[in-house]
Amino acid sequence: MLRLTQCDGTMIYTFGPYRFLASQRSLQRDGEPCEIGSRATDILTLLLEHAGEVVSKDTIVSHAWPSSFVEESSIRVQIASLRKALDDGDREKYVRNIPGRGYCFIAPVEREAPLEAVTHTSLPATSATRPTIDVPPPLKRMIGRDGVVAELVADILDRRFVTVVASGGIGKTTVAVAAAHQMLDEFEGHVYYYDLVALKDAAELLTGLANVLGLNTSAPNLLTSIVGNLDGRRLLLVLDNCEHIVEDVSILAESLFDALPGLHILATSREALRVEGEIVLHLQPLEAPPPGAAISAADIEHFPAVQLFFDRAAAAGLRGEPGDEDASKAAQICHRLDGIPLALELAAGRAGAHGISGVVQLLENRFRLHWRGRRAALPRHQTLRSMFDWSYNLLTREEQALFRALSVFNGGFTPEMAIAVAAFMDTTEEEVFDLCESLAEKSLISLQTGQQLYRLTETARAYAGEALQQHEGELARASQEHASYFLAFTRKLTELTPPFERWGEQNRTSDLLANVRSALRWCFSEDGNDDVGVALIASSWPLFYEMGLLTECGSWAAKALATATELDLATEASLCEAVALTGTMAVHSMLQVKTAYSRCLDLCRELGDVGREMRTLAAYNVFITRIGKYQEGLEAARDFEALSAEANIPKARLLCGWMNGTTLAYLGSLAQARHYLEAAVPRYPLLDLSFTAMLQLVRARSLYARTLWIEGETDRALQEVELALEESRTYGNAVCLAIALTHGAGVFLWSGDLDRAQELAADLHKITTSNGLPAFEALAIGLKGEVALSDGRLEEAEALLNEALVRADAQMHANTATTIAAAQAECAFRAGRTRESLDLIDRAIGRATETGEQFQLAELLRLKATFIVPTNAELAAETFRIAISTARQQGARAFQLKAAVGFRDALLPGTEDEAHAAVAEAYHSTRPDDAFEAVDRPSVPAA
Repeated sequence: MLRLTQCDGTMIYTFGPYRFLASQRSLQRDGEPCEIGSRATDILTLLLEHAGEVVSKDTIVSHAWPSSFVEESSIRVQIASLRKALDDGDREKYVRNIPGRGYCFIAPVEREAPLEAVTHTSLPATSATRPTIDVPPPLKRMIGRDGVVAELVADILDRRFVTVVASGGIGKTTVAVAAAHQMLDEFEGHVYYYDLVALKDAAELLTGLANVLGLNTSAPNLLTSIVGNLDGRRLLLVLDNCEHIVEDVSILAESLFDALPGLHILATSREALRVEGEIVLHLQPLEAPPPGAAISAADIEHFPAVQLFFDRAAAAGLRGEPGDEDASKAAQICHRLDGIPLALELAAGRAGAHGISGVVQLLENRFRLHWRGRRAALPRHQTLRSMFDWSYNLLTREEQALFRALSVFNGGFTPEMAIAVAAFMDTTEEEVFDLCESLAEKSLISLQTGQQLYRLTETARAYAGEALQQHEGELARASQEHASYFLAFTRKLTELTPPFERWGEQNRTSDLLANVRSALRWCFSEDGNDDVGVALIASSWPLFYEMGLLTECGSWAAKALATATELDLATEASLCEAVALTGTMAVHSMLQVKTAYSRCLDLCRELGDVGREMRTLAAYNVFITRIGKYQEGLEAARDFEALSAEANIPKARLLCGWMNGTTLAYLGSLAQARHYLEAAVPRYPLLDLSFTAMLQLVRARSLYARTLWIEGETDRALQEVELALEESRTYGNAVCLAIALTHGAGVFLWSGDLDRAQELAADLHKITTSNGLPAFEALAIGLKGEVALSDGRLEEAEALLNEALVRADAQMHANTATTIAAAQAECAFRAGRTRESLDLIDRAIGRATETGEQFQLAELLRLKATFIVPTNAELAAETFRIAISTARQQGARAFQLKAAVGFRDALLPGTEDEAHAAVAEAYHSTRPDDAFEAVDRPSVPAA
């Protein structure tokens, strides 16, 4: 870009065999006049005045047709006339068209002043005679770059030579131009901007620089002439867009920098010049919210990428102030586009027509590479595709091939991964490593700071992926190598992970997950490899499982079992384990899950795979107690204990305690349960526990808290609840947290802390919906119903409890169903439906008796006795006695006290002394240091 200035009418220009006398508007060739029209002469005058610089079409119109409106075709006609006069055919020796920008006079030009004019070509010494070629105007509104510009200015003034390096569309020119404008006064106007984009080869580099500096271009040694003219001067030279002739620019810049101590150089390039004295400023994309962040409208100002998006969207016609939902969707867009300003501008340009939601949907297709930008933008910035075409075409054939192949990676990749994927290429490992470094230096891939981990941006990956598809056979070969690498990688991680330790602890990342998903999608595609896919699922399902992606994990495992025509026993055992474990806390056919457990255990015993057998038994214990088969759960715990005595597995003893303790707690054997649990639930280093082991720990600590409460130790119980919640949140698995919340809310309900119970119930509902955990929906709804019941909102409670019981039965949550049924009965009783309440409580007692779930039997009997009081005093008294006796036998002091208080408050004829004695006995059996208060709540935690 340039600032239109008054052309010098006294100057004589010489180029090739031509001589142009500006004052006479006369063009001569070898001393003979040439025919040239008036408009063509005006254009020639303008182009010569700004030789070496691109002159826009608007500027040409303003100069040649100052008072008229003309079509662009008029310019083309006059340019053709000028070229004819100059005998400038297809080779474009003099006038070159720069698509989308304008025209440039590219030949070396010698300027001669008449005798009465100043004859020296030195640069002006004061700002009063500053050059006519100016720095392009800065953006009216630059977002998120003030700090970078300040850093750049400081570095240039201090170190003299700075190259701003980044991939296309990041904003190198924007930052460089802004910095140059800030330094105009510092250099007294001597800031020279040289855009190299129009140069097709290095031969034009020196003459173009001389033209920019206003120097004679006909000197025998042009570099020496430039140095001589600049010697002793202090100035800033901006070299913009160096990458396509980077070798020649490097030589020139280093020569000038060494020879001229007053010269400061600011360069922009997609790769560093790599010369002595240069410092590199790597320009990063604009800061965007992290993946998955749900930001509010108030947060927009904290993220420059989001600010830029909304700024450009408003310019494109998006109306109204952005709301919280708009902000979150924009955050998603900014993340998908990697914070690249050009990509954000192109996306925002669609917001006026499609809205922000529409832009999110448009991003899902590859056409985003073809979105067009501002008409005034550089041709290579008109679309993302043209931006990448520019960089891609500067690569060697080997660099292009590797760049294409790397598009199969979804996320970060190491040099070793790149070497594996490039196995089909005719390159050595050392060559692939060097090619990766070269692509990083050219800003097509990035290297994460402090790590040997490369990454393609989302848009770069889309471009390279399209290029890969266009090269026959490359996509299949690269994808095959990619899948094979991750098959070997996940197999190794599985082999190295001891039982009950977290799978791939240092390698379990979102990048690994993304790459495995990508590989699986290819394997099961039309051109994929089913056998590799089945093997990859068998080796990688622990990745999904440990990250809490139970539904996806189970779906992949089921697909593998359905796809495989022949399986070896170890692969089948692994896939059956995946189906079984994911079904434990997900919504599957319970028969299918139990069959998978049975088959997996049989295969483990046939293979002698003790580690897998113990893992499966530990998960089976969780599953079988969930569906109310407590005796089978105890048998699984005992089988596990027998195996652990023989196997040298460090964590096995802890799991023995957790499994035995939780199962016995459900069965109502409180003293035995406490014996196991107290020994096994001290604070434990969590992060190395496998998901199955952590499930057992959370259940153990939660049931330990419940056992403490039932035994009358309220304070300790609440402490253990909080610890279970803390451990679950630290571990970072939604299923573990859901279990802790379920039990914790119930204990707080028992304790009369309705606010805390309601808070935990709300948290459970939130993580159930946000993490896709349908198996916990019944628990979340049931707890909301119990909170409503405790708060006296009977109509709301009844609706919630009815829905929860239907879901619990459908998902075979037997222990939850018993709890909900008891709450239903209480709700009916409080609503005055005594007969219905008795029927419902009998069903709840029947459920508990059938399953052996005895821990809350005394509480169920107390409720039944309370419901009988209005109709049958004698039967009510007897039922109270049974409830008290049951609680006494179990050591359930809290339930014993609640039943005794209920007996006393019922005021049944002839039972006053007996009831008071029962209360006294129960009260004195509780621990005096616990400040236990009996609160008559129906809620009982389960799961």
